[in-house]
Amino acid sequence: VIVVTTRIPALAQMVKKRTNDWIDLKGLDPESFKKLFRAYAFGDDMQSLKDHNELLDTGDEIVKKLKGSPLAAKTVGRLLRNNLDLGHWTRVLESKEWESQNEDHDIMPALKLSFDYLPFYLQQCFTYCVLFPEDYRFSREELIHFWIGQDVLHSHGENKRIEDIGLSYLIELVNHGFLKKEEDHYVVHDLLHELGLKVSAHECLTIHSSNVRSIQISMSIRHLSINIDDSSVQDRKTFDICKEDYSVLGKILKVENLHSLMIFGEYQNSFVKIFHCLFQKVKALRVIFISGGS
Repeated sequence: VIVVTTRIPALAQMVKKRTNDWIDLKGLDPESFKKLFRAYAFGDDMQSLKDHNELLDTGDEIVKKLKGSPLAAKTVGRLLRNNLDLGHWTRVLESKEWESQNEDHDIMPALKLSFDYLPFYLQQCFTYCVLFPEDYRFSREELIHFWIGQDVLHSHGENKRIEDIGLSYLIELVNHGFLKKEEDHYVVHDLLHELGLKVSAHECLTIHSSNVRSIQISMSIRHLSINIDDSSVQDRKTFDICKEDYSVLGKILKVENLHSLMIFGEYQNSFVKIFHCLFQKVKALRVIFISGGS
């Protein structure tokens, strides 16, 4: 038995033509979803809910915009929980971000709204996480040292070690729902990873072997992540095309401005000469992260 799941309607239609076993997964049923949302917004303490009874009607209107998605309930609910004030909840409800909602299951506006309300230092820490591949499992030390390299951890006069500040930021991102802790590692949900790519597109660029020529590259890019797919070296013709594509990259990317260079993939050593020519003009690097190669 093969089970295929996708959020892409066109891909679902392709699979549907070959089988009659088709299930369109909806969001949670309205009553269960309302309970979940309230648990995130008010916590498990029923007294908190009773003490803020005036927020319930506004909360119910917000619930309608979350499309039954547990991830949306988590991020928006925790955003609202930070300020149990009717004015704050009303501003969230009336945000123009909801106007970009264009599909029945579109929760991206809800996630973007939650991101917009994060403090700037947490926005920075989160967006730099998307330089890593989707579903990447971070260790605590790896992520904190990465942020230190990016120079986004600041004491603001506090008598704290920089690592302790990084840990506090990490805990905050988990509490806001932007990172998920799994045993000793941390993971970014794939939809939040997609959001991060969108909001950081002006300075962060992620390249896969298959999309080098098709992507639009801004002159403001400061952070580059290259993911070398295994398919890049599946045969000589494909390998030669990939090498040519990476050579072209040097003409459309201002490498002198790069602060971060991330390279992922088992076969990255096959492109060493190309990368040497491509990055020999780099002068401002703060972080070099190489994972998977020899």
